[in-house]
Amino acid sequence: MITPRQKKQYQLLCKLDIDKYESKIKIKDNFSSSYMFLKYISDIPDTEEYYTNDIRIYMGDVTGLNDVSSSFDDRFYIDDRRREHIKEYFKNKFVVLTPCEEKGEETTFRGQDLKVMEVKNKNDLDDNFLEVPIFSPLNTVNANNFGEFYTLLQNKNVLGKIRNPWKNGVVPEAIIWKDEYESYVFTEIDNESHNDFGMSFGMRSLNSIRMSNDWLENYYISDDVAFISKNEINSISMKINEVNDKTVNNLQTTSVNNRKENEDYIFNNFKKDVLEKYNLTYDEKDLINFHNSIKSNIFTVLSGISGTGKSKIVTAYADALGLKENGTFKMISVRPFWQDDSDLLGFVDSLSNTYHPGDSGLVDTLISANKDKNSLYIIVLDEMNLARVEHYFSQFLSVLEKDSKDRKLSLYNRSLENKLYNSHLYPADLLIPENIRFVGTMNIDETTYQISDKVLDRANVITLKKVKFSDRLKVKIHGNKDYDVSSETSYDDFFNAIYNDEMNFSDRQLEFFDDLNECINSYLPTVGIGWRTLNSIEKFISNVNHFDYKVFNDKDALDYQVSQRVLPKIRGTRLMLNEILDDDSDDGLFALLSKYNDLSDFKFTKSMLDKKRREIEVNGFAN
Repeated sequence: MITPRQKKQYQLLCKLDIDKYESKIKIKDNFSSSYMFLKYISDIPDTEEYYTNDIRIYMGDVTGLNDVSSSFDDRFYIDDRRREHIKEYFKNKFVVLTPCEEKGEETTFRGQDLKVMEVKNKNDLDDNFLEVPIFSPLNTVNANNFGEFYTLLQNKNVLGKIRNPWKNGVVPEAIIWKDEYESYVFTEIDNESHNDFGMSFGMRSLNSIRMSNDWLENYYISDDVAFISKNEINSISMKINEVNDKTVNNLQTTSVNNRKENEDYIFNNFKKDVLEKYNLTYDEKDLINFHNSIKSNIFTVLSGISGTGKSKIVTAYADALGLKENGTFKMISVRPFWQDDSDLLGFVDSLSNTYHPGDSGLVDTLISANKDKNSLYIIVLDEMNLARVEHYFSQFLSVLEKDSKDRKLSLYNRSLENKLYNSHLYPADLLIPENIRFVGTMNIDETTYQISDKVLDRANVITLKKVKFSDRLKVKIHGNKDYDVSSETSYDDFFNAIYNDEMNFSDRQLEFFDDLNECINSYLPTVGIGWRTLNSIEKFISNVNHFDYKVFNDKDALDYQVSQRVLPKIRGTRLMLNEILDDDSDDGLFALLSKYNDLSDFKFTKSMLDKKRREIEVNGFAN
């Protein structure tokens, strides 16, 4: 006599062993009592259990599933024919089942809650599978998007209830976040725990890989778990292990070819929007320069006289990436009366015990960026030097030099957090996440302030070149890759258009920067090139060199970076600058650039030096 014992809480993926089907299929007079034994091909999520026998399923339990009933019509009176018919039906099918332990003369297992699935790839029949939990907005506590799910993982919070618990020291080989558009796979799982509210995980690493939902559909999904090939999970795990320790938005590892493909559509679409949608004309090198500055720096400044289209170029860039439509592009008009960071960030009202964010909307944008870490955010400080940048942007300038995980703004004293009614909306400390880029536009005229070296150290300062009106008809779009401008470029896509592999200056380039630093120090002892600036220049040049632009190479990149990261610091009176700017001096900058003409012709840098000389002749000083 067989009596029911225990229904397991997990599911297994099984198949009929075709080579042994004659011994595995048992035919009874009543076809509902016929049964067969299935071989399980997915790992058991419990170290204390192992099935020495195959798992029995009854045809009566199968009847009605996926129109199976027609396959077991009683007209097949001959047992061998019925057995053959069952074999033909199940030879290209998997069965997901819940094993139920039964006790008789020996312990056996019966499959219940059956789901019959078509095999999607013939190679799957020879593969082994892993059971992977799928989390989504439907089964996860307080997570409606990937950014919120990532935060739960990071804090080791309970994620939600999954049908299949992993027991006795077993942890899943992977976990998946799935939303409406895409999936993310994590494999660096250290431990798992669960309680009445659901599961939580301790992670060795929060690196993951972004996959399309089409990828997930290639495998076998039952409730909130997926059975995925072991080989596929191992391949994903190897890729994740190759990724450097980045934050969430380092989500997808791609090949060099894929990086180039991302680069094509981002930049080409940007240029197309500038020309066709916004009817603007810029030097193509300026567009490449701006694009790579956004990629390699968290803070970029566009400088020039009024009317050169500084705000427009940023707007066109955001539009090309789909950020305007998605609401992740924020334009903030700087006010001349801003005195400190409370004008930008807000203040605590002690009478009402509430925090009032600044009218700029910056704080709310930063909070949104923290919650939605798969979206790229661009924040523009328009006409940023109408007020003193070092005053109203002071906190930002201090934290931008820190590691990404330490870039936290203080909105108010932490001791007040428990006293404020809206502290759950506006915490005392607010992280500036990696999916944020700041852009400042800056006019150079009598109504504005000069920016300090503290700003110059942290920003790439780009001066847009004037283009002749007649040149508009000569401008052409290089590249032919189309891109749907209505779709948003995620931070994944943007990050993977950044070259983050090993970046090394050559000995010759390092020698140049040593000599350049020494030359500047000899005339301006308080001015020089710091490590932050050098690393930023190196990243910029590596990106340009890697993606192989048609009209902008590594020599152009070096030229532009010297003019943008170094020359803005060279300012002062005629007495201070005359000799360093003298093109006849053997110790000046012109002589130094000529010495290293194998690295670049420094055409743009020399033109900027000429401009500074003209400013000295007219005004007696140069900015």
